[in-house]
Amino acid sequence: MMSRLLLVVLLMLPMIVHAKEAAPTADDPSLEQRLMTLAAELRCLVCQNQSLADSHADLAIDLRNQVREQMKAGKTDDEIRTIEDLAPALTGWIAYFQPAEAKGIFEELDGWLRRRLRCLIWRQWKRPRIRAMHMMRRGLDQERAWLSAYNGHGPWWNAGASHMHDAFRASFFRSLGLISLLDRHRRLNRAP
Repeated sequence: MMSRLLLVVLLMLPMIVHAKEAAPTADDPSLEQRLMTLAAELRCLVCQNQSLADSHADLAIDLRNQVREQMKAGKTDDEIRTIEDLAPALTGWIAYFQPAEAKGIFEELDGWLRRRLRCLIWRQWKRPRIRAMHMMRRGLDQERAWLSAYNGHGPWWNAGASHMHDAFRASFFRSLGLISLLDRHRRLNRAP
């Protein structure tokens, strides 16, 4: 009897050793659905052409787990996308890829992040009248603010347009705590 049990255990050992832990899922199916919807919008930093939901890279799995924890903590989708949540992940990512020679990629990613944040700002304003008022507060002249607010283009187009660049320069995002991947990369690669 004991030898049979030992034989069964020995036969099962390779399966136990090679078994992987299942990906964590939220206790609430609606929370998991919300996670996958948000992850489908975000791009994987390793795969670049895949969404965070589709990627199987270790970094993508870690980011999905971070987003899941933030959702469990009660944060909304917009709050998850804020600069405060981006900065630690970006800092870790740039430290991981420190020796890389990727100046162009870091520049492009910096620009894309600022454009994405401008897009979120544009969407938060919702109505053209509110958009015009906010742009005037940010220093645009009245005529340009009203023309920009009523231009009929979508949020992504407006986020890349000159009126949003003038209203929300890179220095604005730096003052909020958004790090520049290119600056951080240069600082880490600088000879002592």
